[in-house]
Amino acid sequence: MDKQIINVVLYADRNYFVPLIVTIASALNAASDNTRLRFYVLYSDFSAADMQVIQEKCVGADIRWIRQNYALMQRSFQALGYRSLACYARLFVADLLPLDVSRAIMLDCDIVILSDLSELWDVNLDGAPMGACVNVGNPVCGMNDAGMFTRERICAEAPYFNSGVMVADLDVWRAQGASSRAIQLAKKYVGQFHYRDQCLLNVIFYNAWKQIHLAWNQQTFLFALPSYKYSIFSKTEYTEGLSNPRIVHFTTRHKPWGDRCYHDFAYVYHLHAARLGFSSRPIRSGVFRRFLLETDAQVYRIVSMWYRLRRMRASGFPGAKSYWGLVQIVLRNPIVAIPAVVFGLIGIVLFPRTSNPMVPAQPIPIRDLWRKAVAYFSQFVRRRVHIKT
Repeated sequence: MDKQIINVVLYADRNYFVPLIVTIASALNAASDNTRLRFYVLYSDFSAADMQVIQEKCVGADIRWIRQNYALMQRSFQALGYRSLACYARLFVADLLPLDVSRAIMLDCDIVILSDLSELWDVNLDGAPMGACVNVGNPVCGMNDAGMFTRERICAEAPYFNSGVMVADLDVWRAQGASSRAIQLAKKYVGQFHYRDQCLLNVIFYNAWKQIHLAWNQQTFLFALPSYKYSIFSKTEYTEGLSNPRIVHFTTRHKPWGDRCYHDFAYVYHLHAARLGFSSRPIRSGVFRRFLLETDAQVYRIVSMWYRLRRMRASGFPGAKSYWGLVQIVLRNPIVAIPAVVFGLIGIVLFPRTSNPMVPAQPIPIRDLWRKAVAYFSQFVRRRVHIKT
């Protein structure tokens, strides 16, 4: 019986050398016996030795190497600014891949795959150019606008997707000239959008993409939301995305290979990295240092939630009217009660309660807060157990 071939596109440079290996290895580890993964790696500065190491670490992987045209990307996107030009490579995927590749799963390299990709591959796009998950932190276009969305007449309440995990119909991309359109938009709206390549894709495929289940792109900010009531997701989808993800996406600047990653699933990355022979975790020794790091983690979550509430209120997003979220985040760890109260009071003063046109008021009962406290404590213990093991 012939195996099902699944095309997986990754884009990376040497900054993501180890994460790229972990992503490929986790995909191979989760693949079923009936699946054959074919990886197309769009790279810029990998040497022949680097490629050999990647191939040796990812035993049995079918990897096709495609060198990116960085000269073109520099001319087109240099004015936008970037940490790495690799982030713009996805805009040219349809042109860089062979014409006989009509469908592909496109992935960032700051992810770990926990489930067979065949289910994602088989998603029916119904003629849409791509399928993706809603961006958890800024789920509507109005929360990401700095001029471009307004001038392109994009509805502020239109869903905004995260481009870290996509399943794409490349024939449609080619027919619509997606890469040329991206270059035009980038030159026209310099400084008028927040998330560069992601915002460009949201304009190009406005109202044309298909939403897929949140579990296929569990984003870091999901853990900062006190409950599903603060999101656009149903309770079932929120719960499954939080506790049973198929793909874990480390979306903030704090990655698991750094010093300040507090993600509940960071241990999965460390387990894969250790199995591949890489340093599994930054050194964190001493009870006092652990205390400081945990405090730092909780304060970061509070500040993040406060910042998001500010942006949510500006765009009339569900849950923005309630500040119980800050109290709930405190329950993750009592040691940050004082800074949480301070930030909560500041939030109440700066953002007075107003009516929300999108959803009715939904006060959170005390019993739900208690359940959250127990759940957060169990997550805290589980993280520590995984770290020690």
